Amino acid sequence: MRPSFLAAAALAAIASLMFVSGVSAQVDVRNLANSCGVCHGTDGKPPKNGLERLAGMNKSEFINEMHELRNNPKNTHLMGYVAIGFSDLEISKMADYFASLKGAKKGHVR
Repeated sequence: MRPSFLAAAALAAIASLMFVSGVSAQVDVRNLANSCGVCHGTDGKPPKNGLERLAGMNKSEFINEMHELRNNPKNTHLMGYVAIGFSDLEISKMADYFASLKGAKKGHVR
């Protein structure tokens, strides 16, 4: 094998790894938010007797609550264990998404 072929193959391998990691790093926020819909309602708007409303929730409040839940999962029945599954980037993206939705009264509804 010629050195130029090996160099080209190595560069191609590195480029493909960079592409794959870039693709996997992208966050599909709509899919993440849909995972909340089972308990918190479609687009963060629960039924009247549902759980906390996420639609219109303040971004920093959402982030703070998710971090608190993630850092202390044993203090909750379920949400702490759910929050563990999200990265900081995913939590931030979901916070942006829910903050952009209409639906909350002043502050958010518990």
